[in-house]
Amino acid sequence: MKKEFCTEFKLTNLFSECGKVTKVQVLVQSKEKNMALIKFSTVEESVRAVATFHNHDILGRKLQISFTKSKFW
Repeated sequence: MKKEFCTEFKLTNLFSECGKVTKVQVLVQSKEKNMALIKFSTVEESVRAVATFHNHDILGRKLQISFTKSKFW
């Protein structure tokens, strides 16, 4: 059975509940672990996303969300 992974489109739809998503990038690391970068238009929206979705179950996996600050992304 093929495992379903999150797409940029699905993550944009999910996280748009917390605010305006300006960019999503999915980084496939392995079959067991993947990572996505999600950028919001404001810091407040990012804080709301962490409060809403940290430890949220999606596709049988718990989301672990943290902040990063990058001038390049």
